[in-house]
Amino acid sequence: KRYDEAARVYQEDLAHWPENGWSLFGLWQCLREQGDSAAAADMEKRWRKAWKRSDVKVGSTCLCVEGDRT
Repeated sequence: KRYDEAARVYQEDLAHWPENGWSLFGLWQCLREQGDSAAAADMEKRWRKAWKRSDVKVGSTCLCVEGDRT
């Protein structure tokens, strides 16, 4: 539940790797949990565009955690 800290990490990653699907997903989840619905909706759109051709279902920001939130 350290959403501010996690959001900074995802933003830093996106600065190095623009449109990285894992980081977009993580930032989307942080913004959603923080109640920033407008920014979360924008991040979700970016994530869906970046991930549209993937055959991997995302449930977390890394493959090391199981789950499905898509």
